Amino acid sequence: MTRAYCMAMERSQVVGDAVKLARPGRALDLACGRGRNAIFLLEQGWSVVGIDIAPPAIEGVETRVLDLERNPLPFEDDAFDMVCVIHFLHRPLFAEARRVTSARFTRRARP
Repeated sequence: MTRAYCMAMERSQVVGDAVKLARPGRALDLACGRGRNAIFLLEQGWSVVGIDIAPPAIEGVETRVLDLERNPLPFEDDAFDMVCVIHFLHRPLFAEARRVTSARFTRRARP
């Protein structure tokens, strides 16, 4: 997947708003699709992991194959400063997303 192709698709507004509230850290993009939000976060200075059932190869983004409806997230508790779940609704995933999101995120927010 080329960066130009992904960037032709605009990043999610909520992701754009979120990066204004926090210093760059480690982000997890669940159901990353073509990578539009992962690439945006990378360009804003974030270290990004993208997960999807068939993620594209995105230079600079660690991508992993995972069926989010059947498997728990393979990360330690508090492993990420931001978790994005855009255009994917699987309610059991919410608890997993909270588990891997650092409690420090709120302390990292900009004034």
